[in-house]
Parts: sequence; structure tokens; C-alpha cells
Amino acid sequence: MVEEDIQQWIRSHLEKRNLREVQIVNCPSATNLFQLIGEREFVPFYDNNEWSKGFELRGDFFERIRPDIVVRSSTSGENRIIIEVKVDTPLKYGSAADSQIVRYFLQLLATSRYRLDGDIRRAVLLAAPSSWFVSTHRDRWRYFLDTYRQLAMREDIDISLGEIHCDSMTA
Repeated sequence: MVEEDIQQWIRSHLEKRNLREVQIVNCPSATNLFQLIGEREFVPFYDNNEWSKGFELRGDFFERIRPDIVVRSSTSGENRIIIEVKVDTPLKYGSAADSQIVRYFLQLLATSRYRLDGDIRRAVLLAAPSSWFVSTHRDRWRYFLDTYRQLAMREDIDISLGEIHCDSMTA
């Protein structure tokens, strides 16, 4: 399995709207993508810079980031879900305090509004095989969850944080 396999698996489910099939674990507020997206219309972006048009934050901290999958709401025009995919590599950029997942969370926090009525819920998700979440690669992820989960769960922020375990992918 390579990262592109996982990206394609998620892409297939997004395009077919099989959102209940993409399970989310370690997330108190959602158990699958359907609970975040529902029947709402969206535009997905896959591993390109199109996702950031109109949402750029200046500065070296955000310049290089490019999530693997971004779900933008057709209702609000905001990026609402960021999914990073890993297979056997750690999260990128600096230490745990400024890893790519922290940067994605801060980007989402700064460029989208919380709890828009009738809109897609916000989330930062990490998709990987279960083995990734128990390997030494998980350290930055654990730091992220331990540091930001309480903030993310605040009623006035409401950003879901969770994992998509991709051990038995079927389209």
C-alpha cells in the first residue's frame, strides 16, 4: 500500500458519495464522513494548490502546506475538511509543535467559520493504516491530539479531529 492508494480510496468514496463507508475513529463527534458532510454539496481537492485559492495565509508557516484531500463546501465556499494521508512516513515540518497537521488545523481555524447552519462540519483527519497509529511515526499526531483536542471541541470552535484507519480498503 502507498499513499496514492489511500487517496484514491477516499476519492472514490467522495465521488460516489459513499460517505458512511469512510469510518472515523478516535473522534468523539463523528464516526464517518457522512456525519460531517451529510447530503450537502461539496468540491473535493486532491493534492494540489487549488484548495488554497482565496484562503492563503501569508508567511513561511503556511506557504508550503498542501493537504492530500480538502473538502470545500458548495454552500459557504469554505474549506471544511482537511485529510492528510500517511503510510510509513511521519508528519512533516519541524517539531511536533509545528508539524503539518498543526498547520492544517490552524489554517482551517483561521479561514473558516464554525457551525454554519446547514453546512459541512469542520474536521482535520489523518488517514493511514492502523500500524501507523502505533508506530513511532504517531508521536507528532499524539502531540497534536493531546494539545489541540480540547480547543477543537469547544462549542465556539467545533472542529472534529480523528483518524481514518485504512487497513481493509474497498471501493
